Amino acid sequence: MSQCQHEVPLLLPSHQQLIEHLESELIAVTQLAKLLDKENSLLKMTQEEMLIDLNEVVEHKQACINQLEENAQQRDLWTELAQQQIPGNKPLSVRQKQAIKQKQWLKLLDDELIEKWNKIEQFILICKRLNSINGRLIGFRRQRNKRIEELLFGNSPATTYSASGTAINTRGYQNSIRA
Repeated sequence: MSQCQHEVPLLLPSHQQLIEHLESELIAVTQLAKLLDKENSLLKMTQEEMLIDLNEVVEHKQACINQLEENAQQRDLWTELAQQQIPGNKPLSVRQKQAIKQKQWLKLLDDELIEKWNKIEQFILICKRLNSINGRLIGFRRQRNKRIEELLFGNSPATTYSASGTAINTRGYQNSIRA
């Protein structure tokens, strides 16, 4: 056997590494939840109040998301290493790999680690809910701003209603008023 053919053993994480990894992920996901909550509060403020703090929140939020992505990549690597150590392992579909990754990951955990993982999953659900709400608030603000712009610059039909409740397009009246 030549020197190039020596196999380097792949190392799975120690218990301490798993604890540190999950604690890091828990910190990042709780910070993300707090930032999303703060973003939600800012989105409910007036434009002037909001702009002061929103950039800072978005910057910190992105740092938390980056940390969570790095943690997920590390977890995936450890899971692949664990999978490679299963004798007779054959190529799997993407769906099978995902299922095995989750099961392999959970097999590496003891009760303390599973409790931390469950907290992480709870905060992930909170973050998803807050992010969805914030996305809708941003969408509403955009629609409102677009509507205001259309009304100010006359780019949309200005509709009023008659006494009977039918819509009347008053765009022609706006143009004659501006002239």
